Amino acid sequence: MVADSPRIGSHTASEIYSAVGMALSWWESSEDMLLGLFKSLNDSNPDRVKSYIKATRNVRSQMLDKDLISGSNFFNPGEVRKLQHALDSLKDMVTRRNQISHGHCSNLNFSENGIAVMSGHFLVPAYNELGPSDRTDEMRFALSADDINEFIRVLRIHRGVVMDAYHAIMMRAQDARLRAEGREPIYSHNGGRFWEPF
Repeated sequence: MVADSPRIGSHTASEIYSAVGMALSWWESSEDMLLGLFKSLNDSNPDRVKSYIKATRNVRSQMLDKDLISGSNFFNPGEVRKLQHALDSLKDMVTRRNQISHGHCSNLNFSENGIAVMSGHFLVPAYNELGPSDRTDEMRFALSADDINEFIRVLRIHRGVVMDAYHAIMMRAQDARLRAEGREPIYSHNGGRFWEPF
């Protein structure tokens, strides 16, 4: 369902193509950060990491949720809540990611009762899903480059939280090894268990 009529799309198709490429690249970067986090939580279980890599995204999400709970000794409770919020938000973005991944760019000029309701370049569902309809309310989505860039902006925020958590585990694990060897930790402050909260 397309909302917010009348809508003005992007001026050129290249704006859509550029935004799609950036969105998918940033999405893959977020998936890479999730894999890094999972590997850090399963440092001593390479078989579980292999299972994670082969699994569907829904299964990977469930595995990471489970490990975050059982591996929360790496994080304080506030960090667990912050990280879980980021993970849940990324799950909520999957539908939009799939739209961006599978849409195609069209130059649309729709009017209803002589009034323009859509004009410009949009990323829309496959042509054969809708056919030659002039009903904009039958489209599942119609995204301008601005819409896709907003997706990227939000995605990068949640990816940043995952990246901070991933780096925190590495630094805290290194400090734990140094302490076990009777050496001075590098990252801990004031002898505390946790590195600075992320």
